[in-house]
Amino acid sequence: MHDDWPMIRHFAPENQRISTQPIGLVMIGDSITENWALFDPELFSRQAVNRGIQGQVTAQILLRFRQDVLQLRPQAVHILAGTNDIAQNFGAVTPEEFQDNIMTMVELAKAHRIRVLLASILPAADFPWRSGLAPTIPILALNQWLRAYAESAAVTYVDYHAALSAVDGSMRSDVAIDGVHPNREGYRLMRGVLERTSPELCSRLDTVMPAE
Repeated sequence: MHDDWPMIRHFAPENQRISTQPIGLVMIGDSITENWALFDPELFSRQAVNRGIQGQVTAQILLRFRQDVLQLRPQAVHILAGTNDIAQNFGAVTPEEFQDNIMTMVELAKAHRIRVLLASILPAADFPWRSGLAPTIPILALNQWLRAYAESAAVTYVDYHAALSAVDGSMRSDVAIDGVHPNREGYRLMRGVLERTSPELCSRLDTVMPAE
């Protein structure tokens, strides 16, 4: 058993290094967030911070939320998670468990006066590392809940699913590496969605998200 299952210490040296710096935006999540820095490094060149870790489920992200978000005191947090819950990376996760993890992260952020950007789960028709789960319908159901919850909690919902989805609910082949992870074009589209969804935040954080 890994002695740091949520990987709370993964970013500890970097968090310590930037602890006194102004942070505009923390993006927390799994490999989809982690890879964003590889395909769009400009987004993270100044005051935006990437806190994605490959393979993580929402329970892990919640457990490191204090260290990787709250203690950095950002203006806003972008939460993009759920793919690995549906993929059952650490066993089955019920919709209620997923929802509880998301709600707790949002409530923590709001209690610390951090603006929340709550992202949809990206489309996928299958998971290469755990084939046969038929995730299309569960993704749609959880995204429907995420949209409704974002409205009820007065936080911003960022709908990447609509921009990247094919008609059958899979990720469009022209924006995907493996049907789950976006390629450079996919991240370009996602960045456009982010900027259109929250233009006032982007204008205030022009050092974080400069115009394309």
